[in-house]
Amino acid sequence: MRCRSSRSVRLAACLASAVLVGIGSAAESRPSFVGCPSDGMSGPARAPRRAPNLPPAPKGASLYASDGLLTIAPTGWHCAGLYGSNGSLLIVTPGPISPKTFMESDATVSGPVVMIRWINGDTSGRFEAADVAARVFPSEAAFIDRVRQEARELDETIASGPTATDEIVRRSPTVVEYVTPAATDGIGIVHPVVAAAAPIRGAIVLQSKSEMNIVQLVMRLDPPSEGLAKDIVAAFERDHGSWPEGR
Repeated sequence: MRCRSSRSVRLAACLASAVLVGIGSAAESRPSFVGCPSDGMSGPARAPRRAPNLPPAPKGASLYASDGLLTIAPTGWHCAGLYGSNGSLLIVTPGPISPKTFMESDATVSGPVVMIRWINGDTSGRFEAADVAARVFPSEAAFIDRVRQEARELDETIASGPTATDEIVRRSPTVVEYVTPAATDGIGIVHPVVAAAAPIRGAIVLQSKSEMNIVQLVMRLDPPSEGLAKDIVAAFERDHGSWPEGR
């Protein structure tokens, strides 16, 4: 699945796609690349092959890509992609995972994780997009109000504003960084990621105002990987999770 297409996510409850490429002074010229298999509403999708001319990743990191999404994450981790009617997800964790881990069970992630969520605001993902926008992009009030009215009729819930415990830093009208504190609900708690003893950090980009497509980075690193955090966030804000076609 490509971020620019009209396809989207629904992980057995809700799911969600994009390029994160590494930057940094300690970058390698050709980092390792891991293709991640995906599964979703149209069936399994094979792991993508390395695209030419991918930018480097920091030392100790690799590039992980599902069909349409790419992120840098610590070398040696495992990955899976998910997609559905409202968007797509790329999940990278230290332990083995597969799309079936999430498609066929109520599995959650309470440990270290790097996850990219792409929400298609022009399809069934509009409810998730409006919920995120209500918390961090209040300037999109017309879209939020329209979807909120529709949500009431369908017994869906849209946030009324920012979560009190989240720390939000606005980088531009369409880019925010956030921290959801440890053991706390907030904007960083996105299924299958659950609250745990460590905080979640990340960033959110309003990728398309016309379609209200939103991309979110959800990141909880273990101590040995903390040095990669700034590179992961910076790459996400630079590339908004898109990566070259033709792989």
